[in-house]
Order: sequence, then structure tokens, then C-alpha cells
Amino acid sequence: IGGIIGIITGLWTLFDRLKNSKPQIKIFIPFSFKSNDAITHDYLLHLYIRFSNLTQVPAFIFLETLEVELYSDESKKWHKAQRLTLINEKITTDFSKEMEKMLGVNIAKTLSVFDETLIMFNKPLSGYLTFKVENRKYSKIKGTVKDSRHKRLKIKSDLVPY
Repeated sequence: IGGIIGIITGLWTLFDRLKNSKPQIKIFIPFSFKSNDAITHDYLLHLYIRFSNLTQVPAFIFLETLEVELYSDESKKWHKAQRLTLINEKITTDFSKEMEKMLGVNIAKTLSVFDETLIMFNKPLSGYLTFKVENRKYSKIKGTVKDSRHKRLKIKSDLVPY
């Protein structure tokens, strides 16, 4: 009986190592908010996005491969979104201090293609992505981004506005 237990334990260990040999990236968008650009008067959509790795295997995200579509409630269609590349610029709003603190506007960074995008089990990648949008009535997002294995990771979420 000890041999059977040893075989089962060995198979379990082998299965666990094979399962954890590739990164498993999960993408989560906990909230978003919309604003107007003070200079251009464009509508902007700010998404707080979090990339988490469920394994011990490190991975990278290539933000330059990010493609996003937003679902418009008005037209009932998906529209491609143009990501703005604000390099290390903080988002400024006219929100109250409490609202800014709740949304992490002054704390969270704006993600850029030049940032280090290493994602480890104990070090998720999170921050704001900003998109120029045509109107202000979007309720869903879908898209893809490539990881270090050049695998396309899917992004799909309802937008939770604040």
C-alpha cells in the first residue's frame, strides 16, 4: 500500500509542476470613470486595470499590443478605443479629495508601454489606462493583449462607473 501512495504522490507532484510551468494571467477591471480633457475637450475613459499571475512563473505583458473595443449602449455596437499614451502623467480631476482617494487617482500610476510590466505571483501589475472615446455611454469592454509567450490574453468586463 505504501508503493501505491508513493506513486499517487509522485503523479500528483508531476501534475502540479506541469500545471504551474506556464503563467496564468488574470485581468480584472474593478472600476472606471469618465472625464473631459481640459485642453482638447475630448471625452476620456479611465480604466483601473489589474493583471495578476496565479502561478510562480513570472510573465510580461506587452502593452503596445493592447487592442480594446467598447460597447456603446446608444448604438448597440462595439467601437474600437484609442488608448492615450500619457507617459508618467498623473490624472487630474475636479473630484473631491475623498473621491480621488477612493479611486486612487493620486496614488495609482498611469500604465505606459515603457513601464516594467513584469507580473509575478506576489507582484501584480495595476494602474490606469486612458482611452479617448466618442460618447459617454459605454457599459462593456473587450480586447486582447499579448504576454511574454506571445499568447493573446482576453479582456472582457462590464464597466463599473464611479
